[in-house]
Amino acid sequence: MLCTVGYGVPNLARALQSTRNAFTMIIQDDELQPFIKKGSALNYNHIRLFELPWPRDILRELEDVQAEIRVTLSYFIDPSPGRNSWNNRYRYPSHTLRFDLNNVGENRKAFYQRLSKKEEKDEDAGDIEETEVSNSGSNRWRVGAKLRNRGSIQTDIWKGSAVDMVDCRYLAVYPRGGWWKERPQFGHGERSVRFSLLVSLEVPETAAVHGVPVDLYTHVQQEIETKMQLKVPILATIPVKNP
Repeated sequence: MLCTVGYGVPNLARALQSTRNAFTMIIQDDELQPFIKKGSALNYNHIRLFELPWPRDILRELEDVQAEIRVTLSYFIDPSPGRNSWNNRYRYPSHTLRFDLNNVGENRKAFYQRLSKKEEKDEDAGDIEETEVSNSGSNRWRVGAKLRNRGSIQTDIWKGSAVDMVDCRYLAVYPRGGWWKERPQFGHGERSVRFSLLVSLEVPETAAVHGVPVDLYTHVQQEIETKMQLKVPILATIPVKNP
């Protein structure tokens, strides 16, 4: 499907408005430093962790009602100056980024530990993607990590029961390899990069709690305003523990 039509035709109406049963959060102008120099080599540096303001009480009340989460990560890369790197996904881009959402029953600490323990293997090996997705809950996503990680625009959809999404509110953006890391002699390895995230949550228009139609948008808007008034950060930059 992706080879034939990509992700389909953008829906302008959905992009310009939110409704009672659906909303989209745009996280933009954020930065991440993928690598840090230790000795003569470059190691992975940071995980950017976001706590999403999910309407948890509403999702819990909806129980088995089908909900949909969609995540899109977009960033720019610096192409490799070499001629023979265009067909290698780890030598053509300057860096690569990934996103992940914590699994059902996986708290923040366990989620962070799982991301930190991703072993750095030979990036020319064909099984590296399989290694990354082995414990990531990738089977819940429509596209899956193995396919969505190709390219600098990555999007995926998770459809499931609303109650399963109650605690899946930690979203991470983390770095993987690229020619900046493989060629430290060029001096680009400690640059910061920008990225954008779009996160949407949707339930059916007919979804109701005790006979009252759900209002996801208002709940999330109030949650964000409360956090802003209290000056409580909803995201954090966490150093990666390299193996």
